[in-house]
Amino acid sequence: MRIVFLIIGCVILFSSCESNKEKREKNTYQIVSLLIDEVGGPIKPPPPPEGQKAYFTNKQIDSIMTRSQDIALHPVFKKVKRKFVKKDNYGEKFNVLLEQLNKLKEEKLIDTLKIKTSISCRLNTIDTLLLKSDKRYIDKNYDILIYFSNISFDDDFSKAVLILSSTRGYLSGSSSIIFLEKKDGIWQIKETDTFSIS
Repeated sequence: MRIVFLIIGCVILFSSCESNKEKREKNTYQIVSLLIDEVGGPIKPPPPPEGQKAYFTNKQIDSIMTRSQDIALHPVFKKVKRKFVKKDNYGEKFNVLLEQLNKLKEEKLIDTLKIKTSISCRLNTIDTLLLKSDKRYIDKNYDILIYFSNISFDDDFSKAVLILSSTRGYLSGSSSIIFLEKKDGIWQIKETDTFSIS
């Protein structure tokens, strides 16, 4: 009789662990998709200085804004190498998640087939050896390179924290802590704290 209960207990434990793993993956790719939509789109050209003629017509600007983007992703969810400290304005729950983020050490490959974006783009994982050998590799081949850290979730997958870095070329990038909240089944950016700009 004990063996039956032990087997049933193991099955329940295994299925709940698998379910948690599936929830983590589903929510991870929902967040990645949202953030690619947020940072991966084209950038609108700046307006001309006051009193000068516009550089671009409205038709040209529309063409730029609807152009498909070539987006490169770093191939893994990176572990955080920098220690981030708690801040009162983040709130208690997000500070706990930030502390957990500092402890996540696993680096997992990004599966581009699980990313569902609403912008027109081509997603590729970057060849990191080529990136290291040529500082202008992004300028020559892609519109933007995006790095994602691991993602720290709360127990019910309603809050999350990660680091997002993006660059559009040599000396044209930024890194931010992204705080997200899930409302009515949809992830939303609650706050962004940019800590590095180049």
